[in-house]
Amino acid sequence: MEAKGKITMITEIQSGLSKTGKEWQKLNFVIDTGVEFNPEICFSVFGGQRCGEFLVNHKVGDEVKVQFNLSSREHDGRYYHNVDARKVEGFSK
Repeated sequence: MEAKGKITMITEIQSGLSKTGKEWQKLNFVIDTGVEFNPEICFSVFGGQRCGEFLVNHKVGDEVKVQFNLSSREHDGRYYHNVDARKVEGFSK
């Protein structure tokens, strides 16, 4: 899947340990797609190297094209969704 828009927010890198004891890092960023209803999408970037590269290459206000995976998982009868950015590129309108 793909979406285009302007970056409106970038969170700080979050980190922790998984249940199996592996370290993880992620950051979230939001783009405004400009559509009439629900224009904002929050994406996640996982992995220390990918987070660092994202922060070097992108800033709030940049126009970007995001290729992403959308997934859902069930836990205790509730569904949780992930919007994971695979590739983020700058673009000109």
